[in-house]
Amino acid sequence: MSAGRSLSIATANFRACDEVAKALNSYVTSLTKDYTASTAAEPGRPEASKEEQHISSTMKNLSKFTLHDPVIAARWRDPADGTDFSLCRVSLEAKP
Repeated sequence: MSAGRSLSIATANFRACDEVAKALNSYVTSLTKDYTASTAAEPGRPEASKEEQHISSTMKNLSKFTLHDPVIAARWRDPADGTDFSLCRVSLEAKP
């Protein structure tokens, strides 16, 4: 097996395990800020009253996960373009 092919397979293996880890462990932090303001009109000037409402939302996704005993269950190479693909399998049983 050539060095280039070995690197392609290793890359496919790492990507497969990375995708499994992302799917199993995702922590989402969500921050929502609401802001409402109302300014009363001056006496005799009702057109001067003003109301505002602002809503902003931010989301951050963090992942940190260790796969225990991942196994590459299958590999496939696309005959059309030579891209290597791997299927990673992990046990969902708790490890001590």
